[in-house]
Amino acid sequence: MKKLILLTLISLFIGCSNLPSIPSNNLSPSVSNKISEIIDSKNEIYGLGSKKISSTGSFVAEGKAKKESLNNLRKNIDKEVNTYFDDFLKNVDPYSKSMFLSSRKELINYATDDILLNASQKESFLIDGKIYVLSTVEKKDAFAKSKFTFLEYTSNIKKRLEKIYYDVNTNSFENIKNNSNESTLKNNISESKVLPEKTNNDISSTDFTSLEDDPLFL
Repeated sequence: MKKLILLTLISLFIGCSNLPSIPSNNLSPSVSNKISEIIDSKNEIYGLGSKKISSTGSFVAEGKAKKESLNNLRKNIDKEVNTYFDDFLKNVDPYSKSMFLSSRKELINYATDDILLNASQKESFLIDGKIYVLSTVEKKDAFAKSKFTFLEYTSNIKKRLEKIYYDVNTNSFENIKNNSNESTLKNNISESKVLPEKTNNDISSTDFTSLEDDPLFL
């Protein structure tokens, strides 16, 4: 009897593990089954939105449900892109990783927004007076855009490093020496300018502007 119960539990566990992942917001079995029928979880990222139909009718409810589905889809895309970036960063050495980590959030937001532009409404359905909307994007498209974003940023870093390399490589001892002399000369000139030109504090008549020279009286 115990063996039979154990085998039954194992069978249920294996069966459930093969189902597509669904939101854990207390969906009814009928809604969960419907999602499983529509969504290919291996190849699609999806967002679910729902709204109870009120006196305004199904048109307004569907519009609100679609907006919610896109918001949830964006969150799921963000998680997916984060996973891709984790994988890409495995190829980056520890010394260079800081350049990517400092811009990671901005890059992921950029990729996520771009991926969301390709979202489509997969299907809408009505269950128990509620309208449900499923919005999806292809995982392969999300991966391609994430990879493109990562590589473009890497290329940008490479160009900046190449410029630094070129500037330093084309420099010479004579240039450094000349630049040092010019800097010293400029500092000396600047210091001389701040010295007071007049050391005599006595006031003479020449310190005042005459009425003829004063522009206010011309």
